[in-house]
Amino acid sequence: MGFYKEYVDPGHAAEMEVFLCLIRADLTPDGMNRISGLVESGSVDWAFLLHLVEKHRVWTVFYANIKKTGWLPLLPEDVQKSLSHQYVTVVGNNLKLCQKLLTILGLFESRHIPAVPFKGPLLAQTLYGASALRYYRDLDILVPKTCVLSARDALLESGFSPSVYGLSGKGFSQNLKHGRECHFLHPSDMVQIDLHWQLSVPYRQALDYDFCKKRLRATCFHGQDISSLSPEDTLLHLCLNGAQDIWITDVNFIDYLPTNGGAGQMSIASTTLTYTGCGASPSPASFTVGATSLSFSGMEIAGLSTGTIEVTVTVDATGTYDNDSENLFINSTIDTGDDA
Repeated sequence: MGFYKEYVDPGHAAEMEVFLCLIRADLTPDGMNRISGLVESGSVDWAFLLHLVEKHRVWTVFYANIKKTGWLPLLPEDVQKSLSHQYVTVVGNNLKLCQKLLTILGLFESRHIPAVPFKGPLLAQTLYGASALRYYRDLDILVPKTCVLSARDALLESGFSPSVYGLSGKGFSQNLKHGRECHFLHPSDMVQIDLHWQLSVPYRQALDYDFCKKRLRATCFHGQDISSLSPEDTLLHLCLNGAQDIWITDVNFIDYLPTNGGAGQMSIASTTLTYTGCGASPSPASFTVGATSLSFSGMEIAGLSTGTIEVTVTVDATGTYDNDSENLFINSTIDTGDDA
């Protein structure tokens, strides 16, 4: 769960208390006692609470729990309809994905390909006791690196199409050597399979099938026994995966263009600029010709990734312009260094 300003806003303390209680796997008597007065008093901002539910995509467990409490009629009608619609949509899609997962696991077993599903429905079953009570939109399957080619061929023959390049020839060899997964999409039902040979970006230890093999567990999933990760490996993967998914958000950037030892000044030569990997709506959309500084806001950059901004500049005197006189600053105070 990401960290956002509203989580520490005392004006939303009641909503946070209700939210955290109703997304638990078990509704404890202590938790119910803490929030019952808030809910029944009518003081809860349900629009904000729905905003939290949607942000974290916990419609199913929240809706299931609030129905158990008998408090559903206390919600505004539009909130009830929104939660009910999302619940039905997510549960229906989850059931489709679960059936597809069992089909793929059966396909791999028939070809003697060891396969371990993780995240998605397996994590939902572990956390909530039911594969329907967590939102997921694809299926993650770990196979030994030596079986990736066979698994790829099995998926292609069963109607899946690769959704990224690099699954044949030299590109496949490079992806297998340096990557950790490849993606497949079935055109008829739009189910996506993420085929992994590494659980995460490898550090000192390869987090692959061989690393997890000795700790694999037999799990009953929709009436069938399948292999699953141990709790320890699941936790390790979630921690590493969460670190990769951290986003830098709501940060303003400013960069002062360099001079040539005082003899010349670099400035903006075109109003056009291009953002890559900086979020959905960074600002500004254009610059003023002649400006000697660049200010940005509303940018979002994912963890372990980069954001690129391309602008056209000009100088009023020939020379060398190194970005060592004025650097890139975050929120006007944090100096990121000369090579920003």
